[in-house]
Amino acid sequence: MSAGGLVTDGFVLHAQKVAGISGSEAHLLQLLPDLRDRGWDIRFLMLHEDEPGAWEFARELEARGVPLDAIRLRADVDPIAFGEVVAHLARRRPRILHTHLVHADVYGQLAGTIARVHLRLSTKHGFNEFREGRFFGIADRTVGSLAHVHIAISRGLAHYLAETEGFDEQSFEIVHYGIAAGDAVGPYGQTEPRLLCVGRLIPIKGHLVLLRALAQARSRVPRIALDVAGRGPLEPALKAFARELGIESSVRFLGFVSPVQRAIEDAAIVVVPSIGEGFGMV
Repeated sequence: MSAGGLVTDGFVLHAQKVAGISGSEAHLLQLLPDLRDRGWDIRFLMLHEDEPGAWEFARELEARGVPLDAIRLRADVDPIAFGEVVAHLARRRPRILHTHLVHADVYGQLAGTIARVHLRLSTKHGFNEFREGRFFGIADRTVGSLAHVHIAISRGLAHYLAETEGFDEQSFEIVHYGIAAGDAVGPYGQTEPRLLCVGRLIPIKGHLVLLRALAQARSRVPRIALDVAGRGPLEPALKAFARELGIESSVRFLGFVSPVQRAIEDAAIVVVPSIGEGFGMV
């Protein structure tokens, strides 16, 4: 098969542990069907713990034409599941294995080495506090040494991984997330200025700072409002904080938004209060 000027004699298998649809999953829902449209034979191996959100992702990916297989993890360290991953790779014989996030890196890169997958890639998707643990960096670099190509979604993330885990920052290829932009920019269609923040509701995304800033901004621009796109564990606390600040009527929590482009097009301004990460996907 010829694709993008490269010739392969097998398919490309992407692998990731999925619990729901967040940034990396939204990225894959866009990327993998697009790669298939461009002629690549793309398939997906989903590691999961039987979460409803995992099956939501699986249904969405299959609806977009990407074949998917699933292997259940009974625990973070699951020898039975590891054997199933090795057997899957040995049976299906992908030409390229591309793993995403920690679980798929560990299971996939080790199994891919055993199964002699020709080319192995690994993508790092985000800033995580667990990466700053004393021994995590050693383990992650050891697993990472099995990958032929390392990818980070931003230069900032590559720098973070170098600082916290000891990776070589220059060894990372940088592949940014993206969205499908419209052909033309239309005029803003509302009378009041409406802001949009896109990202998972977790501390590093900076929503608390944004809510404080909105409360201050409303003293000068009383009609300004905010839409928050995304889900996460901080949602109840953020709603309570908005009430405490007296701005609950000006903040809409939209939940998971897919595709996010429409919400972006409907906003006057997209705001990014993130403490350590860039643009969100959900």
